[in-house]
Amino acid sequence: MWKQLLIVAASLGAVGLAVYLLAARAPSAPSGALRPATPAERAQSLPREQAAERLRTLQVESASRMPDDVRGVHLGLSRIELARLRPQAQQGRGAMPGQVVYQEALANGAVVAYLISARIDRVAQVQFLSRLRDPALLVEHYRALRTRYGEPSFFFDCPRNGDTAPTRRIVWLGREVAVMEAVLAHPGGVSLTLAVAGNSDVLGAMRANGCAPVTRERFADWPIASEVRGERVPVPAPR
Repeated sequence: MWKQLLIVAASLGAVGLAVYLLAARAPSAPSGALRPATPAERAQSLPREQAAERLRTLQVESASRMPDDVRGVHLGLSRIELARLRPQAQQGRGAMPGQVVYQEALANGAVVAYLISARIDRVAQVQFLSRLRDPALLVEHYRALRTRYGEPSFFFDCPRNGDTAPTRRIVWLGREVAVMEAVLAHPGGVSLTLAVAGNSDVLGAMRANGCAPVTRERFADWPIASEVRGERVPVPAPR
C-alpha cells in the first residue's frame, strides 16, 4: 500500500527539491546559430524543462497552501529571501542533520519553524506549532482546516517511536505539496503541528514512523500520550 501511495504522491521532498533545482539551473549545451536542435539535444533538454516546470508548481502550490500568517513564503525560498520576507525569524535549535531551523513567534501564540535544507540553502518544509488547552476546541479548529483545504486525503495513527509520542495525522495531498497536521493529545491539552512539505516528505516520514491508516472502527479511538515528548521546538502554553 505504501508503494502505491508514494507513486500517487509524485513528490518533491528535500532531496527531490535539490535535484530539481540543480536540473532547472543546468546550462543548455551550446549549438550553432540558427541550427535546429538534434533529437539527442531535444531529449536532453526535456528533463531540464520538466524540472523547471515542477519547481514552479512546487513554489506556486506551496505558497497557496501556507497559512495567511506567513503570506509570501513558499518551498524552495532561499534563506536570503526568507530573511527579507520574515525578518523576525531567527536561527534556532532542534534541527535534524542536514537542516537548519529558523523560528518565529506569531501574535496568536503559535511558533513557525522554517526547515532549511543545508545542501541547497532553501526552505524544504514549514511547520506551525501550537497548543490547545481544551480538546473541545479541536472541533472548531478542524472545521477551519476543512474549510481551507477541503476533505482530507488520509487519516493516520502513528505509534510512540523512541522519543516521539503517539499522534494522529491528517493529510491533504496536492499535486506536489501536502499539508499534514499532527495531533498530539495529552493530559495537559492538545499539541498541534501543521506542516507544509513535499508529498514524499510527508508520506515518507509516516512510513518511517510506522504510521497506519485509520480504519472506520478505530476512528473515534484517538491515541493519547501520557506526556509531551519529542518536541524539538519549544511552544508556549496556551493563554
